[in-house]
Amino acid sequence: MIIKSYTDFWKRTFDFSGRSTRSDFWVPFLTHIFIFLFVFYFGAIIDVPLGRYVVLITMVPSFTITARRLHDTNRTMLFAILFPISAVAAPTGGNRNVCLAWD
Repeated sequence: MIIKSYTDFWKRTFDFSGRSTRSDFWVPFLTHIFIFLFVFYFGAIIDVPLGRYVVLITMVPSFTITARRLHDTNRTMLFAILFPISAVAAPTGGNRNVCLAWD
């Protein structure tokens, strides 16, 4: 079941329709945590930023599986679009004068 969920993650890279089970969502998520840790650590040892390439490769399949999983909860793909935007905007707290603290 784990291998099937992980292979479905890559096979359905551009499939925004349909639904995905919890294991189809969480197995690749947890697997990628271990892969990212290894790649970031190995990249730090050899002083090459390999992690950014792994993130770019897994970005589209992660977005599509999030959209399919949101369909299971009767939510739109808009939440999958808004989440990365909110993750970038949240650390600033909506304060436009964040850079003034460095003056």
